[in-house]
Amino acid sequence: MGNRSSVTDEGLATSDLVKKLKLSEEKYRAFVEFSPSIIYLLDPRGNFIFLGGALERLTGFTPSEFEGRPFSSLVWEGDRRKIRWSPPETVGGSQSIRGRELRFRIKEGGEYKTFELWYLYVQLHSFGLQDCTGSSTTKDFIGIYGIAMDITERKLRHDSLKRSNEKLLRDQDRRKALCMRLIEWVERERQHMVTDVCEQLAESLTGLKMELEDLVRRLKPAQFELREVAGSTIRRTAKIMGEIKERAHMLRPRMLDTLGIVPAIKGLAEETARNSGLEVLLFTKDVPRIIPPDKELALYRIAQEAIANAVKHANATKVFINLIGAEDRVLLSIEDDGDGFEEDKWSENEKGALGLLLMQERAIHVGGRFSLDSGRGRGTQIWAEIPI
Repeated sequence: MGNRSSVTDEGLATSDLVKKLKLSEEKYRAFVEFSPSIIYLLDPRGNFIFLGGALERLTGFTPSEFEGRPFSSLVWEGDRRKIRWSPPETVGGSQSIRGRELRFRIKEGGEYKTFELWYLYVQLHSFGLQDCTGSSTTKDFIGIYGIAMDITERKLRHDSLKRSNEKLLRDQDRRKALCMRLIEWVERERQHMVTDVCEQLAESLTGLKMELEDLVRRLKPAQFELREVAGSTIRRTAKIMGEIKERAHMLRPRMLDTLGIVPAIKGLAEETARNSGLEVLLFTKDVPRIIPPDKELALYRIAQEAIANAVKHANATKVFINLIGAEDRVLLSIEDDGDGFEEDKWSENEKGALGLLLMQERAIHVGGRFSLDSGRGRGTQIWAEIPI
């Protein structure tokens, strides 16, 4: 008898709620009809008592198709697991649903079928209704009033932006991988040039020089012209050998492997000043004697590329190099007084663009950071921070 009484009381409360709703519907009909959202009312069991607003326009369904059916019947099947119907938890302002996102079913005639969607995204806002009539000190839960706001376009834009960002990240990862393969290939080719080309060529020229010197010793004093030609050839051969040695040093400086980064960059600065006529000023402080080889090579190559850019493209007269040790990292900066360029277009700059990109990737590859500052008429400054 107690259960029957409870069910009867619940039915009476729902019937009374429906009557009140009809009165409110007459009063607020225009508001409901022209609402951009779906408006609904549920009984204590979670079944629809009322559906209105933009339901038919958005979903293609009519309110009568859901009358008396559970709320979950309107929810897209993939989201039904999100609904754990427990009416007492929805009673009271603090327990109301605020901003929960779900997907509602749609059928032919629904606004978003043109997007080939079978659901629309909604954001739910609802609160429990209580019976405040009577003398009872307790307030009975009699239903739920809610609004489902259409957020489909926003979600579609968000998903599109997310896909674009993911593609951008994939493209960026591929670019980085290609850059690193290029860096590795360049290093292998430089090593090959040093060991297989420069050294072999230097050895051959050394043999040629020795043969020419032996020839000069065999010539008679009267063979003056031949002695002059041979002597000139010996000097030219010696010059070529020196140039090959310099090129080999630039490709892979032995000083870097034997003495460390500071002497190697000092040698690079002196060689640049000697060959280019630029004034190259070097300042070093607290640089560790031992640095991991990969990071030492990254520092050297960044300095080498930055100086080469200043020589080839900047029309500079001075280059300033700073190499400073700071706790667990080394800071490198190269600044020139050349023409400079527009910083926001550095990746499009034809002259030195690949070199700048490789410098950046070298720093990132060893866990460091890279930045530059440039502008028309104010030169270029490059920074690299490499952890050690």
